[in-house]
Amino acid sequence: MINVPTELELSKLPPLYGTEKIETQDKIVHLKFFLGAWTWYAVEYSPEDREFFGYTISGLGEDCSEWGYFSFDELQQVKAPLTPGGPAVLEADRDMHWEPRTIKDIPELAGRF
Repeated sequence: MINVPTELELSKLPPLYGTEKIETQDKIVHLKFFLGAWTWYAVEYSPEDREFFGYTISGLGEDCSEWGYFSFDELQQVKAPLTPGGPAVLEADRDMHWEPRTIKDIPELAGRF
C-alpha cells in the first residue's frame, strides 16, 4: 500500500458500530483508499481487529458496491497488474488530499442513499 495511515491517524476514526445511530448521509468518511476503479471509504475502524467499516465502490460495477467491513491488512496487500497478465505493480493508495466529510458531501456517494 502507498501512503499507509499511521496509528495516530487511525485512532481518530470512530470504533466499529460507533456511527450506527447516525443517518447514512451524515456519517463521516475519515479515510479514502483507491486502486483503479475500486474505492474504499472508511467510516469506522477497529485497531484490535485491524478492520474498517465503510463503503466500497467496486470495479465490477455499481451492483457490487456496498457497505461492509474490509481488512486493513488485506487492503495493504492488494495489487493489480499494470497490463493484463503483467506483473503486479499497482498498489492500493490512500488519498493524501482527503479531508473528512459527510457522505452527503461526497458527490460519488451522495446520490446512492
